[in-house]
Amino acid sequence: RSLKVLNNLSLKLLNQKPEGTKRAVRLLDLALSIHSEFGSALFNKGLAHHLLKEHVAAIQSFDRSLRVEPRDAKVRANMARSHYQLAIQYSEGGDGQSALALLEAGRDIMDEAIKQGATSYPFALYIRANIATELGDIPTATQYYQYTLQVNNQLRENGGDPNDIISEWDVHNMLGLAYKSSGEHMLALHSFEQAIAINPESFEVYANC
Repeated sequence: RSLKVLNNLSLKLLNQKPEGTKRAVRLLDLALSIHSEFGSALFNKGLAHHLLKEHVAAIQSFDRSLRVEPRDAKVRANMARSHYQLAIQYSEGGDGQSALALLEAGRDIMDEAIKQGATSYPFALYIRANIATELGDIPTATQYYQYTLQVNNQLRENGGDPNDIISEWDVHNMLGLAYKSSGEHMLALHSFEQAIAINPESFEVYANC
């Protein structure tokens, strides 16, 4: 019972960045000191590290969680997202070789998550599209950006949690960039126009047109 109490308390603190999130990590560490293979605590600790942008620690927690629940598509998708975000950090720091290795690992992990059922999570589809974009696989990127929009709509129609819906102007913007890079200029313009219709104050989209 104390394990569930600690886990539930951590969930209440998780999004109270940064101090509440750090407290959540400490509570989860306490829960894991009682039961080191408590899957929910391992997953939530991974989420906490993700929110704190501690991507190496997030990957480690998600990996431990997968050892407990190897068929959990949501855990696997979150681990892939952490690989992607760590890759971006390395890329921005000038370490392209490590970034490429992380992107390729993230791609393979996310593909496995999608096979296991992660298609119901828009973030998984969006991250898969972003990984494809970074790897120069534009056909796969456009496919998954479109898929993200479809699943967003399904969630909205079915009364899903609004927090699970990916920002649509962002998806349209990224889709526009993917079309633009492949020479599909009319499709790109249409995507940028949709992004602007949603967020007319975005200078980023205007700059991309």
